[in-house]
Formats: sequence, C-alpha cells, structure tokens
Amino acid sequence: MSGDPGQPGGAALGAKRCHGCGYDLTGVPVESPCPECGQPRSSRLGHPELPPDASRAVISLGLGTLAWIGLVGFGVVAVVLGIG
Repeated sequence: MSGDPGQPGGAALGAKRCHGCGYDLTGVPVESPCPECGQPRSSRLGHPELPPDASRAVISLGLGTLAWIGLVGFGVVAVVLGIG
C-alpha cells in the first residue's frame, strides 16, 4: 500500500473518496470536480463498492446456509416420520 493520498488505500480510513475513481478528496473544494477523473461533487462521494469477490462470497454463504437448513429440515421430517 502506498502513502500517496491520490491512490485508493493510500490515505487514512474514513477519508472522503471519489465514488468514480477512489481519489482522496481531502482538501478539494466542494464546488470543484474530482481532480483525477473530473466527476462533479454530486456523484463523486460515497462508500466504496464491494469488490466482486465479496458479493459472490455473500451469495455463496447465503445459498450454503439455505442448503444446510433444507437438509436439516428434511432430516427432522425423516426422523419424525420414521423414513430412512
């Protein structure tokens, strides 16, 4: 990780970042566009998006949890009905 505030991850956590490119906007006037990508203020601030792998992990975790719930539920029903 570099110490360059213009690079994503280069500034302190919680710093204001451009939504489009991740540039650290600390000290940039509110009325000015992002000096890195030129996006206007209204669209340049926000939370960084999750990386694609993180959203896949959340979906996989949810589907895995549902599968286990289904298997456990089927097992309970099978034991109660004496199947198997």
